[in-house]
Amino acid sequence: MRRNGFTLIELLMATLILTGGILVELSVLPRGSAALKQGREHSFACYLSERLLEEMQDQPFTEVQSRFAPGPIVGTHNALLLVNGEASNVVYRYTLRALPVTLPGASSPDPGSLIIQSEVEWSSHAGGALGVTRKVQIETAVSQGM
Repeated sequence: MRRNGFTLIELLMATLILTGGILVELSVLPRGSAALKQGREHSFACYLSERLLEEMQDQPFTEVQSRFAPGPIVGTHNALLLVNGEASNVVYRYTLRALPVTLPGASSPDPGSLIIQSEVEWSSHAGGALGVTRKVQIETAVSQGM
């Protein structure tokens, strides 16, 4: 004899499987949101580092040399980042250093060339990781002939 419909056991099993799938999806959402926030913080740090280097490249070589005469340039930049409708204030600390360039076969550094190194650090609060320090470092070359 054939019956129409589902038994109570079949309904309970289907409900259990559906509930398990929904719970798995819900557990993944916070991790994805945290990864998105970390990516946004990292992208902004790269942008800031590149912008600082471009500012140095736009200046005459003698001006760049004189700015680094006392030592590294250190500063901070506050950024309000928006991820999934949630705003977070991130403080980026940057350090610019001028490093001498010694050309292959030369015994002393080239006085007309410098490597400018930009280092940006910030404390990430993404994913519940309180105070994890992250860092981006980019460098470029500048010379009198550029």
